[in-house]
Amino acid sequence: MHFSLHSLAEEQPDRTCYFRMHSDHEPIYSPFYSNRKAALEGMEKLVLSLRKAMRNSKLRPKARGGRYTIKLFGNESPAVGLGVNLKDIADAEQTREDWQAAALATSFRVLHYELVPEEESLETLKDLDFTETDNQYVWKETSSSLLYLAQKEKKKLPANAGVQLGVGSGPCAPVFSALEPFVNTGFPLFHGRNKETEEVHSLLKNRPLLLLYGAPRVGKTSLLQCGLANRLEEGEEELIVINKQTGVDILEALSQALGKKLELAPADYEGQDPSRLARQLQAKNGKRLFLVFDQLEQVFNAEIYDAERASLFRFVRELTAGEATPFRVILSMREAFLAPMVDYEHELPELLDNRFRLLPLQQGSMINATANLLDVLKLGNKIDTDDPRAFAQKACQQLTNERGEVPADCLQIYLHQLHQGSCQETESGPVSMTPELVDRMGPAPELIDNFYLDKLAMLRSQLPGKGDPPNPALDRQIEELEAGRQKCGCGDKKAVAAGAAVVPVAAGGFGWWGWLALAALPFLLFFLWWLFFGAGEQQRSACSLAAEEDTCAAYVNYLCAYGDEDEDACALDFARILEERNCDLWRDYQSLRQLPTCGTYEKFFNKYRDEGICMQLVQEKLLDWSCPLVRDTVQLTVRDTVVREVPGPGTYGNRLNGRPANPANAPCKQIGPNTLKKVGPLWIMTETISGGPYGWEDALDACAMRGYRLPCIGEIDFLIEKIYRDDPGRAFDMLSGNGECFLVNPGENPGGRIEFWTATEANDAAAWSYYFDMPSRTIGRQSATPKSARLPCLCVEKDTDRSGSGIPPCYQKQVDRVPGK
Repeated sequence: MHFSLHSLAEEQPDRTCYFRMHSDHEPIYSPFYSNRKAALEGMEKLVLSLRKAMRNSKLRPKARGGRYTIKLFGNESPAVGLGVNLKDIADAEQTREDWQAAALATSFRVLHYELVPEEESLETLKDLDFTETDNQYVWKETSSSLLYLAQKEKKKLPANAGVQLGVGSGPCAPVFSALEPFVNTGFPLFHGRNKETEEVHSLLKNRPLLLLYGAPRVGKTSLLQCGLANRLEEGEEELIVINKQTGVDILEALSQALGKKLELAPADYEGQDPSRLARQLQAKNGKRLFLVFDQLEQVFNAEIYDAERASLFRFVRELTAGEATPFRVILSMREAFLAPMVDYEHELPELLDNRFRLLPLQQGSMINATANLLDVLKLGNKIDTDDPRAFAQKACQQLTNERGEVPADCLQIYLHQLHQGSCQETESGPVSMTPELVDRMGPAPELIDNFYLDKLAMLRSQLPGKGDPPNPALDRQIEELEAGRQKCGCGDKKAVAAGAAVVPVAAGGFGWWGWLALAALPFLLFFLWWLFFGAGEQQRSACSLAAEEDTCAAYVNYLCAYGDEDEDACALDFARILEERNCDLWRDYQSLRQLPTCGTYEKFFNKYRDEGICMQLVQEKLLDWSCPLVRDTVQLTVRDTVVREVPGPGTYGNRLNGRPANPANAPCKQIGPNTLKKVGPLWIMTETISGGPYGWEDALDACAMRGYRLPCIGEIDFLIEKIYRDDPGRAFDMLSGNGECFLVNPGENPGGRIEFWTATEANDAAAWSYYFDMPSRTIGRQSATPKSARLPCLCVEKDTDRSGSGIPPCYQKQVDRVPGK
């Protein structure tokens, strides 16, 4: 059972509305309500009355004129139609019983619809003809939400719920749980992700595996545990969430979850094959099982053995094999960890084809979500707000970035801080949340920064002292908070002088810097002129050229290069023309915009590569998302073969004792003519191999002939992130110098770069490389270095004592130079 709420558009002054109750029977229409809040209260009252009627036999069908009616709303007339009229008493009784059984659910989807008016003079829904039905009018779905009605008192909701109705006492009891995801059991109204929820559910209908990825705190957990959990087909599909637990192998955690669902004693599921338990559960309830491995990036932590990751992906491959498999597996992780995932593509060849990138919500969607959330909190008497939409607009505008996005985690913290600030002024009753509060409390970044600083101070007070064992989990929490602080516009700001800034003059005169600033002023003014006028002329010229060519290809190329923002008159005009012509290219371009996945972009690439349409944009996205190889035409046929796999230990879940070896003091060793330096779990040559520089294929062979290999780009990323705490500058300082045990000597190329090959391909024509940049004193990576380029090689080998370090595996390639075979 679910509801749909029908009203006029948001900008219309009249907010008269009504709702439908949808079930396996004909839809039921409510009376008219004066506003959306009243309609939501009506939904709640209806559900509660159905539950109550189940216990005391009310709402019995009543005979009238040879038919049977059920008065769900007393004597009030429905907004649409004439109410429930059934011919047979048995049908009427069965209908009532079905409604009452459905009302026992704890959550109900609410779809929000707005009327698309045929005439502008319409002032209220009551002016329309709803005598029989409302299906003759056009309704546009604007958002969705979740109405939560617990079986017990609302004060029993868990304390970590996304929204805590009735938790705690007093006006300052938190209602916005900052930095917590929204989950099915705790969030009464989930908004803004209806489109993504439908897409994910639709994708999983036809495929057994999906990789969901996105930036930290973009809403992946909420989408799965709140959005998807409530989208599943009732009685036919079931969702089970598995999180990596400290000290527990991830497959052991899965066995625990499945064993509890099967109501087994721990002795009956501990140590059992999770595949067998999953099939046992599916056979018992007959449902399609959705297994969600949430926050999967945790299995790539340094303390996790390679074998635990490998066993997980083998399990997924075996469980999802076969066209008629009743299992669906969702791997959810941060997009920064896509690179090491590539190393497991041999276990799951379809892994990187079946993926979905979750993007931040745009401002409009977030305003709708926030306004609806405030409605529910007001309904629960937790806040007081006269104009929730005006408040939502002001709050979201404080956090909208240059791409028009509102980071959900930043907004959660901001709303929490506003609520906590307002509650200090509230002696009793609901806390006031008004647009004036946003102005009075000051800039959002300052409020959010105060929240982060308090959290960081608390965590840093728990850091181990000298001689104490390390706490990697605590280190990661601090790093994540620091990253979130920067994301929300907080943290330390570097002062940037604007071109039009006035340079303060000291009392004693200009000084040399003052005259330098005056001398530079003409160049700054020219730069600003070019930025605002020269660049604009370039765009206007492109607009004119596209208009002269007057083809679908020219118009789409313009949109790819300059975007299709509302303020660009050319883009709007071209989009209108393309819509009228409805050419294949326009439809394919719209698919890129509406479904930004690897599969969509690769399909576009293969179809339009020869015509060169939007290729720069498409190839950049494919590389940024680490999509499967984009095949370019090359003269040399390359056939890659896995020839070596580094095995992990026989048992899973073991942890290393102590920190990794400090690279600053890591020893070097001599093997024949080669000196190698130990950096974390790798031994790296400190001198390039003789005979170089090499092209990419020759570099693979050159290392292999000496018993070594090239490093993979995932290994370089791992060393910088884990060994050098994600600080490329620190890595540069530790690995460069004038001596035997350094990888490069900056003095050899003081004004440039020293670049090295990796074993990772970008496509048939290009491979990844990494470089030491001397002017900036940092280490970087390059994704599109032509394989024909000649670069030096620093070969590596893995430390056999560090197989459980967490470094992603790197598979070596053999190059067959016999074309066509």
